[in-house]
Amino acid sequence: MPNCEYCGVRPVYPGHPYCGRTCAGEAKNARSQRAPRSRTMDNSGLCAYPGCTRPPFSSRDPYCGQSHDEEDEDDADECILCHNNPKAEGMHFCGRTCDQRATRQAPLILRISENDRKFGDIADQFYKSWRHRGDKYPRPDIHQIYKIIQSKELMDDYYAYRDFVEDEGDFTQRGLAPGNERRRWHGTRRACNIGDDPRRTRLCDSDRCGVCGIIRTSFSLSRVGTTDRKNNSFERFGKGIYASSTSSKAHDYSKKTQVVPSQYLSMLLTTVVAGEGFKLMEDDQTLDGPPEGFHCVLGEVGDRLNYDEIIVYEEAAIRPAWLVIYDKLE
Repeated sequence: MPNCEYCGVRPVYPGHPYCGRTCAGEAKNARSQRAPRSRTMDNSGLCAYPGCTRPPFSSRDPYCGQSHDEEDEDDADECILCHNNPKAEGMHFCGRTCDQRATRQAPLILRISENDRKFGDIADQFYKSWRHRGDKYPRPDIHQIYKIIQSKELMDDYYAYRDFVEDEGDFTQRGLAPGNERRRWHGTRRACNIGDDPRRTRLCDSDRCGVCGIIRTSFSLSRVGTTDRKNNSFERFGKGIYASSTSSKAHDYSKKTQVVPSQYLSMLLTTVVAGEGFKLMEDDQTLDGPPEGFHCVLGEVGDRLNYDEIIVYEEAAIRPAWLVIYDKLE
């Protein structure tokens, strides 16, 4: 049975695209509150429609003409790989063939249309979890969202770990996702312009690029802090993999570490097997894992921490799911 189109983790209610009334209602709100389509011009000098090499119609219109503008609006239900057939129910692809083809081509990123329900879902989470306030942190607009496709081996390891944690905790019996899976934000260094332009989605080979490295091979404990020691050297809860429900907190790491000229920044939306979380409000840099009986550490808001963190110490517990490209805040 496919997963809910909104939360992406719980199975759908038979005959419906969502797992229940809550997700159905939130999906409806996300579509109605979604920001209007960005018509921002990039620096490529080409039409914004994926694959088109013609110039924009004018300096104020990113498309070469009305047909590509309208086609870009109509692609919400298209398979994100072949763009020839409608998506199968509960999938991003038209069927198993394109799904398996994408996995064989992994690692890669695939653009999600701004009219896609999933775009609205992710944008809604990004905007609502932007909790920093003030002129220093104006909420940016999203430019592009991409689905991250990783190898079958990496995903098999993740699902095996999720099943293991679920067997230990019976989270679905409590009305939670399998393994208490959550979506959390992660900011890291970007040393290339991947995703700025939908035509430029090839991963770079730089060892300094945390974004492409994570998309290619997922998170590695041996690489924690290595892409930018100056800004990421403080490991409040030991050497683990950090993420947050607060997009503006992840933005702090994205903005401090980007090293290429761009009008955009990037952020990863991950899936994390949280399991049973051990809550901490005081720093403990000696940690190399949660106490026995727990699967992660939860940094709680208090005197030492302004915004939440989740820390996992198993590489199989977290995978990058989405790449979000958003306006750079000056």
